[in-house]
Amino acid sequence: MSYREQFELGVAEFNRGEFFECHDTFEELWMDSRGDRKVFLQGLIQSAVGVFHSMSGNPRGAFSQLSRGLEKLSAYRPSFEGVDVEALNRGLERLRDAVALGLDTGDFQFDPALVPGIDYRPDPSISPDSDDSGSRGA
Repeated sequence: MSYREQFELGVAEFNRGEFFECHDTFEELWMDSRGDRKVFLQGLIQSAVGVFHSMSGNPRGAFSQLSRGLEKLSAYRPSFEGVDVEALNRGLERLRDAVALGLDTGDFQFDPALVPGIDYRPDPSISPDSDDSGSRGA
């Protein structure tokens, strides 16, 4: 499977709410990547794990992973390799803020309506099939 095919699979899994599977799909790509692409993929992985933890009733793990994912993804705003990072980050920030409020009050309730999707439109000017994208493609 090409990089693009596997990346699109990870996006589809995220958007279907299959966060554990998404984590595995993106992690396979992450292991062979370098540079900006590697950090970007790590941000997506941490975000998927954060959403998974929030669904599973682990708000501390959710807050930690969502915060780490957001920190990495913020460097790729407004977009990177076809992903609308700006929109994704806004959605992840809303979820993280809800988790933080639940931690503060001791009453976290997962709200699936807060889970963002990944808006992805392949950019034909970027060659996503190479495994060494070290440059920023915005």
